[in-house]
Amino acid sequence: SLLSTQFLNLDGFNQILFDEFFKRGDVVIFWDAVDEIHPKNDGQMIKMAKSVLEITKNIQFISTRSSHINILIHEFKVAPFSLVEFSKDERNLFLSGFLTKHENSSEKINKYIEDVESFIKTVESEKFRTSDQKQSVNNPLMLQMIAEIALNNKLSSKLNNLNKIYQEFIKLKFE
Repeated sequence: SLLSTQFLNLDGFNQILFDEFFKRGDVVIFWDAVDEIHPKNDGQMIKMAKSVLEITKNIQFISTRSSHINILIHEFKVAPFSLVEFSKDERNLFLSGFLTKHENSSEKINKYIEDVESFIKTVESEKFRTSDQKQSVNNPLMLQMIAEIALNNKLSSKLNNLNKIYQEFIKLKFE
């Protein structure tokens, strides 16, 4: 099918298996990272999603940004899954668990948590921030990236938008 070959790039046995399950209605497609699409590419995302929705209704979109949730609801009449931001206690529990894998000293772990909390407080207080950006620093992916940046002593006020956080994280991974 077009879905298995064009969108999923399947071939051979995997394509046959997917197509068979798909025909029976036994496939649900999870379209994740809708919130990672740059606003200037929304039109392309909408066209692609509409073409997939013409083939199947067994699709579940996932997004964290309210602007994209609105597009999904209004354009496609679907209710996407949306990640709820962590409370401060949940954030600290997540950070403790993550940092414990990289650091043995509880004193240093607490210092890193304080650094991350301070950074998040600064990010959330910025006047130009949208509520979408505030929320997105409170999900597991962003918190893990921020924690890794903190572990490498690279947290700074220069990381004042999501793109700069991504860039710093990628730089750490490839240096």
